[in-house]
Amino acid sequence: MICGYKEIVDAINKTNGFSIGDLINSLLLMCSIITIIFLLIDKYSKGRPYLQVSIEMIRSSLACVVIRNVGEVSLSLKKITFDKKFIEQLPEDTQKHFKDTKINNLLLHPGSKWVMCFDTSINDILNNYDKKAVLIKYDYTKLNRKKVYREEYLADFEQISHFLVYISEIDELSNEVKKSTNELSKKLTKIENEVISFRNLNEDYFRNTVIQKKK
Repeated sequence: MICGYKEIVDAINKTNGFSIGDLINSLLLMCSIITIIFLLIDKYSKGRPYLQVSIEMIRSSLACVVIRNVGEVSLSLKKITFDKKFIEQLPEDTQKHFKDTKINNLLLHPGSKWVMCFDTSINDILNNYDKKAVLIKYDYTKLNRKKVYREEYLADFEQISHFLVYISEIDELSNEVKKSTNELSKKLTKIENEVISFRNLNEDYFRNTVIQKKK
């Protein structure tokens, strides 16, 4: 069986002039090229900026746009625009800030963020607004670079309302304070009851002592 295998290999080598060794070397070369390509892609992906725009709730229900640098390099927000029909539903004082944001070179370092509030609640948008979705378009570049990245984000409040469960830091602190207050109140009540019980015991002892001395 082994002899037959060697004869087949030798026949292939004589016919094609391409040895098994050449095949292995070619495969190794291809693997090296693929590895280099993946390394270059990984290097490029880490070197390019990444800007994230999302809708989040502040102070329990206030609808806000959060602009966050989720990449590993600093970036500059060059432009951001909002759906005009949606913005015209906002309070008058708020509309002007979103119609003309005056943003042309907003710096964001890795991990930093900026917040723009609609000055209205999610419930108000869902119950009183005719247009319940806002299209946000934004351009940004890597810091001190010319290449522009153009992206957009559609925030549909009817869809995200089912998933928006937000507890602000203030709410968390308030809940912890309430919890601690309740626990402290229970302990104080217990101590108070023990003090009253001890006082009653002393009064009984004192009363019995006085009665015995009179006798």
